[in-house]
Amino acid sequence: GGVLATPAAGHRAVESSAYIHETPIQYFQSKIRAEQAIADWLPQNPDMRVILFLPGAIIGPGDNGPTGLGRLVIDVLKGDLPAIPVGGFTLVDVRDVADGMIQAVKKGKSGERFIISGQYHGMSSFIPLIGQAGGVKTPSLQLPYPVAWLYGAASELIAKISGNPPLATRVLIKTLNERTAVSTTKAERVLGLTLRPIEQSVQDSVTWFRKFGYTN
Repeated sequence: GGVLATPAAGHRAVESSAYIHETPIQYFQSKIRAEQAIADWLPQNPDMRVILFLPGAIIGPGDNGPTGLGRLVIDVLKGDLPAIPVGGFTLVDVRDVADGMIQAVKKGKSGERFIISGQYHGMSSFIPLIGQAGGVKTPSLQLPYPVAWLYGAASELIAKISGNPPLATRVLIKTLNERTAVSTTKAERVLGLTLRPIEQSVQDSVTWFRKFGYTN
């Protein structure tokens, strides 16, 4: 995710959608450049089979890193999240992404793209899901965008001083507010993709983090 342009109101991004015009996030830039390089290289190397995957924000058990989304889950469980940020993201279980990739290897054609992602979830609904799964109280205060942006800037400054990862960044706040709805119709039709309920993914993620001591 993060590479498709935001569709017009009432529409969803699909595999043929254009790239986002510009993004300040180097991670997303690298994805776009990699896809473009593959598109240039593949016609001259037809014997190499390449299939492209565009997952949403990935959640689920086994997040050893943890990822940024995993850190958010941990922060909620530990009571370290002072307020609910604005925005949200499309979510997908890591196990569903893995299953989709396996099926694409079996059924996909070289050069095809597959969106593997669930529905969009706003932070105001996602964070309470974590609280419910973990039996912890979650913040009731929601930060408006300008305040959230300033919080991101302050978090970056504190991170530079402390050496710890920032709880939020200005780029993250901006990204969370670029809502892009996506369609998984192609993956459902070609790969037989089915997605488990996000409530199950959150519960399994919470259980895993606690089992392996991430919330101590």
